[in-house]
Amino acid sequence: MKILSKLPLISDNPYSPYYQAEFNLENPTVFQDTIHISTKLKTRLLNQNICMNMGGKQVSVESIRKVIENYSRDKHLLCKSFLDSSDKMNFNAIDKISSERVTNLLVEIPDAEATRQYLILTRYILDAFLLKDISIERRIYLIWYATFFMRIWRSWLKRITKVFRRNLLLQIHTHA
Repeated sequence: MKILSKLPLISDNPYSPYYQAEFNLENPTVFQDTIHISTKLKTRLLNQNICMNMGGKQVSVESIRKVIENYSRDKHLLCKSFLDSSDKMNFNAIDKISSERVTNLLVEIPDAEATRQYLILTRYILDAFLLKDISIERRIYLIWYATFFMRIWRSWLKRITKVFRRNLLLQIHTHA
């Protein structure tokens, strides 16, 4: 997809990791559709080997599991099979998991703030591209909210990783 769209391997801008696609009607830019993006977000959420920290909290499938266990199905419309990571293309699962019903119930679950925010971002992405009856202003707001949040989160993760590495090196030099 990157090759067909003629996207560079690295950004030409030294101040930004982002790049622009060339606009050319003869050679259109290709990108993944919303369904694939949302199922990738679901896969990351359900993968036990991936740790997604957000602030001092962690995005965790356990928070969703607690919603399923502590509330009746008519409140959240989820079933345990939605938390099965083997079906990577189950769009219905991420559609239901990121619903407003679930994010509202997550308010009641301890330490679920990061999971709730992750699901809200997923819902914003889905709504921005799939809802037909929203205004263009709302559509732009949803996608830019998700974009800016993800950029800030990425920047925070990079900063935290640098601090962690620096502290680890200090510990190694102190004990050596």
